[in-house]
Amino acid sequence: LTVLDHFHVAVKGLIAVLGVGSLAIALAAQDTVANMIAGFVIMIDRPFRVGDRLRLTDGTICTVAQIGIRSTRLITLQNSMIISPNSELTKKEIHNLSFPTPEIQVNVSAAAAYGSDIAKVRKVMLDEALSHPKVMKTPPPSFSVDQFGSSSIEVSLFFRVELTQDQAPVASELREALLTRFREEGIQIPYPHLVVSMLAPNSEAKG
Repeated sequence: LTVLDHFHVAVKGLIAVLGVGSLAIALAAQDTVANMIAGFVIMIDRPFRVGDRLRLTDGTICTVAQIGIRSTRLITLQNSMIISPNSELTKKEIHNLSFPTPEIQVNVSAAAAYGSDIAKVRKVMLDEALSHPKVMKTPPPSFSVDQFGSSSIEVSLFFRVELTQDQAPVASELREALLTRFREEGIQIPYPHLVVSMLAPNSEAKG
């Protein structure tokens, strides 16, 4: 532009066109550049890696399949793919279930009738947890009485598994085992019921 101006060539119009064009390109590429910068931040900071299991802000559980320059691909438990812009991932709070270790705590809840021996319920639940091959022995499983419900005593079993993907299968297997053991040990699992008393028309209280 300096050379053209030296030879008395009008450059003001060219400068105006270049300025407007640069502004238009900058606005159009704003999201792309932001995603690229966020992609480099993810690769350098490494808040998650390929293969890590994440829990998103909406509660979705997914596995990182690919980290790209513009977007990250996530696979949900329903085997569908989420393509998320990198800039969105850097703005949200994400729980990395695989970091610092892939261990995860599992909670299995149950209910026992009010006439049940709680010490026996505790022993049965802890025995079943310790006998499962995928339940970690350190830290050991624990038992708690949660609350007194309307028709039962609500209890919980807490334990850890080494891999996050074992959370649901192990919990399901333990529920099946506990159901069988409760029946064998005579521990009743109550269900809510309602007692209705019918009064005759002539039995109304006299005021």
